[in-house]
Amino acid sequence: MRLTAKQRDAMVWLGEPATPETFVTDTMLRELASLGIVDYDPATGSVKFTETGKRTFRDTVGHWPERNV
Repeated sequence: MRLTAKQRDAMVWLGEPATPETFVTDTMLRELASLGIVDYDPATGSVKFTETGKRTFRDTVGHWPERNV
């Protein structure tokens, strides 16, 4: 799957331990959801990787996501 640099960074940040530098905005969560990377509920703020998103993360980073799975 082809992701922009910002989409890739946001996806990686969602799967790694959170830090202030790795905050993902609502807009980016909506973009990742539209690509099928995550399931995002804006009403609750709930974010979970989809199976496709988990594989994309693994292919991008080299390991499975550690958060939001």
